[in-house]
Amino acid sequence: APSESCTVHVRFKPVGGDARSASLFVGDGTSEARVDVSGVGMDPALYNRVFVSSQTVSPTLGSTAPYDEFCNGLASAAGINTPTGDGYIAWISTSNSSAGERLGNARGFVRMDGRGFADDLLAGEVFRSVNFDENGVAIPTDTLVATATRVDGTPSFGNSCQDLTATNTSLTAGLADGGARDWTTRASASCYFPWRVYCVETTKQEELIPPSYDGRLLFLANGDIESGSFD
Repeated sequence: APSESCTVHVRFKPVGGDARSASLFVGDGTSEARVDVSGVGMDPALYNRVFVSSQTVSPTLGSTAPYDEFCNGLASAAGINTPTGDGYIAWISTSNSSAGERLGNARGFVRMDGRGFADDLLAGEVFRSVNFDENGVAIPTDTLVATATRVDGTPSFGNSCQDLTATNTSLTAGLADGGARDWTTRASASCYFPWRVYCVETTKQEELIPPSYDGRLLFLANGDIESGSFD
């Protein structure tokens, strides 16, 4: 009845980690309670966390296993790992151990600030840059991150420190504040120097709905436009 009151507990699942508001209808559908969830990001506990390592590591440790251990050590120290201490992989590849393969069936990835990063990490679509370390500290602009990995999770053949073994070569690196392909394949980095790596949680399979944006659209034409073709 209109004179009665009740308490309703609702769990929101924000789209893509973007700010949202929602309307909740109760009773006979004529009473409306509007709930403001502006600024609310994803609950990291529901999704796989992705972060840039706060520390650097040599790109020539010989295989991907030491980098997975490196990431798990950082995650455990930050209190975000599984009880068994093996919930993460490093986004780094060799010819016989790709990041995509080690990712398994993991789905739904968020940054350390709770905002959505990607749904299917191997599909080539990311919503925004990674840009935070395991402690939630923002990474400086233009920071390179060693990957030796292409956007689909496969090895970057010919640009991987010779499978993470040789210092006199180079490897593919991404930008911590890069989007689209740049987050993993922005540049080549020297194998002589230590670099940060991406660490990716692999324990959850939760759909992450892409964010939607209001406003005008900008797109790249699919094809060439001849000069003088416009009146």
